[in-house]
Amino acid sequence: MTVEKARMDSKKYKIIRLGAVCAGFLLVIVVCNIFLTIEAKKILKTAFAKEISQKTNGLYQLTFGAVEVNLLTAVAEVKNVKLQMDPKRFRELSTMDSLPPIYGSIDIQSVELEGVYLLFHNEKEHLEPRHIKINQLQVDIHDNPYTLNVEQIEFSPKDTLLEVKNLKYATNIPKGVFTEKDKNHASWMDIAVGDVRLQGVSVFQKMYAAERLQISDATFQNYKNQKIPIEHHDMPMVHDVIQRLPLKLAVRDLQVTNLNIIYEELAENGEMPGRITFNNMNAQATNFTNVPASIAQMNRLTVSGKLMNEGLIQATINLPVDSLYDCFTIVGTLGTMDAVALNAIIEPLAPLKINRGFIQGLDFNIEGNSVKADISMCLRYNDLGVKILFPIGGQNVDAGLLSSLVTGLIPQNYPLSNTECQVQAEYVRNALHSPFYYLWHIYFEGVKETAGFTPELQERVEWALSLKHEKK
Repeated sequence: MTVEKARMDSKKYKIIRLGAVCAGFLLVIVVCNIFLTIEAKKILKTAFAKEISQKTNGLYQLTFGAVEVNLLTAVAEVKNVKLQMDPKRFRELSTMDSLPPIYGSIDIQSVELEGVYLLFHNEKEHLEPRHIKINQLQVDIHDNPYTLNVEQIEFSPKDTLLEVKNLKYATNIPKGVFTEKDKNHASWMDIAVGDVRLQGVSVFQKMYAAERLQISDATFQNYKNQKIPIEHHDMPMVHDVIQRLPLKLAVRDLQVTNLNIIYEELAENGEMPGRITFNNMNAQATNFTNVPASIAQMNRLTVSGKLMNEGLIQATINLPVDSLYDCFTIVGTLGTMDAVALNAIIEPLAPLKINRGFIQGLDFNIEGNSVKADISMCLRYNDLGVKILFPIGGQNVDAGLLSSLVTGLIPQNYPLSNTECQVQAEYVRNALHSPFYYLWHIYFEGVKETAGFTPELQERVEWALSLKHEKK
């Protein structure tokens, strides 16, 4: 019994000792967690907050809510992070006319730091995470009706990988009344991007380079109402925007998948907005940059997708890298499609409607700049039936005999022979309109030339319609 009792006491002692060790270990973890949390808060307050205040001339203040550190998982979480302007300092800088050109506020639901450890460098402590995750980011710009929202941003410094999920740049003001409510903005827009993935990020001589940039599931919507009088400004071309980016960029492999573009414009004398869409667009480019190595350097993009969700588009686009080289080219084809689908574009631009017809194909070659563009086009179609429209009571109706006379001059099938197909046309750009407006009108000039709807014929139609209007 004595030996058995001794064995039992020995087991109990071992269990108690193990329990004490575990308790001690847990106590150490708790103490370390408390220490790390205190240190993390101190670093955020003394390092990040102070540095942000200094670098913004005291305009911005960094605040945050709870800070949690888990030693076992090496994860730290900072909740309710806010970057806001100091009201007093804002008034001071405003009085001195020293405010930055763009300013606003940033709200972040939480920031997760994975693989966190404290690093001592030059006798200073700072956090060194292996993975950063930002959840529910919102950016509000002062005196701007748009808000930027991002569901999640993930960054892995070691893997040089940055991923942005569900980005949205939009306003709550409906597009139909946007320019009426906000006179400072010429158009309404809505940008949504499902996923942005940047790999192999590096910085060299103030240039941000990446091995690969992938943009997926994006939708860009733009609407202009020319009926509302606003102060117009010259609109930049697409390559102008790329050239003027505040960052120097160099991407070895650029890929865009499932991009949808919707452009609408209500003309000054129009009753309904014109609408052009590019659907399910994909684009690829190699060595895409805004840092020119030579004056004639081009960014070359290979693009494919659908026009009006019907005809297959395939094109090669060359955009200048250097702002001194004002030239762009677009060479491509459009596949078969129902011509009636083009009415959404044509009717608001010309007193014309397509009743029937089938496009067999389109080959085009555009060379242009910020002033004008020349297009060489071969459009093939069958059984085209159109009619001239006359506006009555806010609606476009058939112009009757005039419609029959004019449409009789437009060939129902084109080309009439295999030798005659190519036409040439020119369009002079109105810099107050967007690049999408410019691009569509370049094509429209070629289409009118193909159909025989020359400027002289258009003038006669407009003259006849004006006479008909006077009789009414």
